[in-house]
Amino acid sequence: MPGFFLQLLQAYGLDVFQIALITYLFWKLHANHLKHIIEKIDTNIKETKCIKNEIIGLKERVSHLEGRFSSPQDNEKF
Repeated sequence: MPGFFLQLLQAYGLDVFQIALITYLFWKLHANHLKHIIEKIDTNIKETKCIKNEIIGLKERVSHLEGRFSSPQDNEKF
């Protein structure tokens, strides 16, 4: 990485201020991008937990209904 900055310095004559500015802007862009990724991951985790709870509730209701509507003939087959 330092070699990259040295090549920029030799090729374009960049001074310390310009290199510091480029580094700062790269860091801000990188940090902001990671912040958005973390927020999306947290949102997906929360949504997944909600969906899981809904599926568990649905499973319990379906099993309750299956128990109410099962006929004696169905029990004899198994």
